[in-house]
Amino acid sequence: MSTFKDNETPIIVLGMHRSGTSLLAGALYNLGIFMGEDQNLMPAQEDVNAKGFWEHEGIVAIHDEIYRVLGSHWSQIAALPDGWVDYEQIAPFRSELLKIITTEFFGKGLWGFKDPRVCRLLPLWHSIFAELGVRPKFILLSRHPFEVAASLTKRDSDLSWGYSLFLWLRHTLEAEEYSKSFDRSWLTYEALNQDWRTEIKRVGQDLNIEWPLSPDSVEVMSEMQELITDGLWHNRAAELIANHTDEWGCTLDLYDTLTEAASENPDSDSLVKRVDAVRRKSKPIANLVDEAYRALQSLYLNQHEILTKLQGENHLLVEQREDFASLNKQLQEENHLLVEQREDFASLNKQLQEENHLLVEQREALANQCEALARQLNSGLIGFIHRLRK
Repeated sequence: MSTFKDNETPIIVLGMHRSGTSLLAGALYNLGIFMGEDQNLMPAQEDVNAKGFWEHEGIVAIHDEIYRVLGSHWSQIAALPDGWVDYEQIAPFRSELLKIITTEFFGKGLWGFKDPRVCRLLPLWHSIFAELGVRPKFILLSRHPFEVAASLTKRDSDLSWGYSLFLWLRHTLEAEEYSKSFDRSWLTYEALNQDWRTEIKRVGQDLNIEWPLSPDSVEVMSEMQELITDGLWHNRAAELIANHTDEWGCTLDLYDTLTEAASENPDSDSLVKRVDAVRRKSKPIANLVDEAYRALQSLYLNQHEILTKLQGENHLLVEQREDFASLNKQLQEENHLLVEQREDFASLNKQLQEENHLLVEQREALANQCEALARQLNSGLIGFIHRLRK
């Protein structure tokens, strides 16, 4: 089993898509946390994350492949299959992730990564951390679910308001569940924007870590001033609450609980009980969603099977049509050849008839000549006989 040095500590950012995880990851990067080689980090996108993602492209690509193999996607609200971590087809992806960590992150001391997909794929990472002999620390970032839903529906027009809220709920509850029993700290997007230095210091205390670069250093403050701008904080909750509702009846309860967790002991019995209460409240909805998804997936698979069969039959028909077209072309070519041969035969027959007619004429002429010669011979012979008698 591979092992890290005693001072190897992974710091993992957990949070739903569009929750400000890029901002938090950027802050960690500025504080000296190794987030991957710069050339391996996803570049900024002006209309999505103008300041950058700080996501390791290799890790994100593998996460997407895992979702694909499981027949899912980051935007899918249904639960992942039971026992998926132990699936045979997942093993190669686990090996690839392990290779990235051991070859690129090994020996960096404090290192970490960020990808919202980890919220739901964390069970796989737990097995990797266990093999490496390291104990991760987690920073769970939450943003008001209305803000997340507004941002998602704007970026991905096929996602509805209610769907986006449930996606936030599922990511958040699974991130909380899978990070239990580990050192963790809760943080809100609002607090990070309003007073990043105080929040980052508190997170350091919660996780019992010392940032490589002090939040009070001129270098870090300059970088953070560049990173945090009011213009990038869109879809404020205060503006959204008046026109939207909590369609599931528990997302706001969970967000309020997590907001308190960011200012109190995140693992106090009372807060854990409140989170579990939200989980129980959302369980019937989640079960209904999963059941509906399985039914739709079964219907899709049946339709896909029928479509595959029809495509196979259509392919056969296309091949038969091509064979018929080829045979028809061959017949046309042979018919054309027969026409040419018939024309050649007619021409030859005409030539033979003409030659035969010529031969008849020549034979008649020859017969006439022979008849004339015979008369001449007879005449000459008669005259010769007369002369002999005299």
